Amino acid sequence: MEEMEFTDVVSAPVPPTGTPEQLLRNETDRIRADVLRFTQDMRDATRRLNDTMAQLALREEELARVNERLVDVDQAKTTFVSNIAHEFRNPLQLMLGPLEDGLARAASGVGVQREMLELAHRNALRLLKLVASLRDFSRVDSRQAEATYRPIDLGRFTAELTGQFESACAHCGLALVSDCPPMDEPTYVDPEMWEKIVFNLLSNAFKYTFTGTIRVAVGKADGGTELVVQDTGIGIAADDIGHIFERFYRVKGARGRSIEGSGIGLALTHDLVALHGGSIDVASTPGAGSSFRVRIPLGTAHLPADRISAAPEVTPTAAGAKEYVAEILSWEGHQEEAAEAKTVPGGGEERAAPPVGGQRLRILVAEDNRDMRAYAVRLLEGAGYDVRAVGDGEAALAAAREEPPPDLILIDIVMPKLDGVALLRALRSSPKTEGVLAILVSVRAGADARIQGLDAGADDYIVKPFSSAELLARIAATIR
Repeated sequence: MEEMEFTDVVSAPVPPTGTPEQLLRNETDRIRADVLRFTQDMRDATRRLNDTMAQLALREEELARVNERLVDVDQAKTTFVSNIAHEFRNPLQLMLGPLEDGLARAASGVGVQREMLELAHRNALRLLKLVASLRDFSRVDSRQAEATYRPIDLGRFTAELTGQFESACAHCGLALVSDCPPMDEPTYVDPEMWEKIVFNLLSNAFKYTFTGTIRVAVGKADGGTELVVQDTGIGIAADDIGHIFERFYRVKGARGRSIEGSGIGLALTHDLVALHGGSIDVASTPGAGSSFRVRIPLGTAHLPADRISAAPEVTPTAAGAKEYVAEILSWEGHQEEAAEAKTVPGGGEERAAPPVGGQRLRILVAEDNRDMRAYAVRLLEGAGYDVRAVGDGEAALAAAREEPPPDLILIDIVMPKLDGVALLRALRSSPKTEGVLAILVSVRAGADARIQGLDAGADDYIVKPFSSAELLARIAATIR
């Protein structure tokens, strides 16, 4: 008999045994057991799902409570900003009124008294503009800005607004071109908001345009009304242009008439345009200029019906633009020397500076804020120093390298073109200017800021605000 291999025995299937009834019963029991296991698994999964849903419900409730608190906080913030902005305007008005009366009475006068009144008046107007911008920004941000849309001849209205900047443009040496003919169909806008749109764009163009032309044009385009504000300024780099309407975004290293600003002007303009159902965009070429385009749809279908008014047009007044014009004029003169400051009122604080080699000590003031620069010049000249003032770091470096060099440089840290610390390092790296005395002036207090300034090579470090007596004492001590 042939012998069976072991592997064949192992791999051969084992046939079920038992009667058909037993086989059916066994299979039924197996299926029932599988169903019971599956049912139990489903129950466990359902229980876990229910637990998860309950936890999610609790989290949603917690999130809802947090959101309610955030809404309350945001509302409180908006109310606070609106209230404080309103409260600021009252004392500002009480300041501006007497200042304007005093300026009117001193209209034919000259000298320090009128200069001091003008300084206070300019800065009160600037503070008024900042407060108004903060209030508007807060209202738009919280969706509490209430517009009243009126049918306006946007060409005529914009031409009148633009005309209020003619004197400032001439003062800055720029050509202002207004191409705003009357329109044959009115555009529904909120007049006050439209003023801010035009003024912010014009102010931005002034700030970054040093030579050439600013052009303002209004016309029809794409079924709406289009405003174009075009300049021949420094332009905007491609990396920055996509962020230009973001809140608090500022182009690093941009050369402007001033580096002061809140960083909300263009963001606010964007939001005001959006409230009109419009759009704003910008095209720019670095070194050649920028062009801002605002498009507002015609008709009223895009506007809330309850905010539309058929009231007659309003005529803009000079009051609406004076804060912007005052700020523009305060930027002008960054490269001017201090011929504008003649004397300083005697108050017992000023003492004549000791001569060096029979000559008065020479002080160079590097400060980008025009009013602060003029104030320092008046104070130092009244104390017996020979003073020269410039408005940016590059001009200060050039002036320091001239013959004879200054005996001391008063340097503001935050300046365009070359900041104070970079200017100081440049002075210290040159054999011609390394021995010039230097005092840094900054709004930054604290040991870290002071150490950074002294490490850069400063002979002293003064924190704003400072008194005239402190400044003169620090200068005298540094010279000694």
